[in-house]
Amino acid sequence: YKRQAPIVMDTPFGRLSSQHRASITANLPELASQLILFVTDEELRDQALQNLVDRIGSEYRLNFDKDTSCTTIEEVKRG
Repeated sequence: YKRQAPIVMDTPFGRLSSQHRASITANLPELASQLILFVTDEELRDQALQNLVDRIGSEYRLNFDKDTSCTTIEEVKRG
């Protein structure tokens, strides 16, 4: 039998135009049953976000506290 691993991408849309970003996110969910994306708020917005929003199972935000030099993880609730 065939095993499938998730696709993990870090900053995949950082240097793309909004048109290319929208095209890729429209097709990205077809590549694997599970995607793990590490993105900034600037990378995943507008049409690119709309292309994926119905497919997001869990979303988390990393919050860096410069006073303590610690990062906390916060779950984002949509809807």
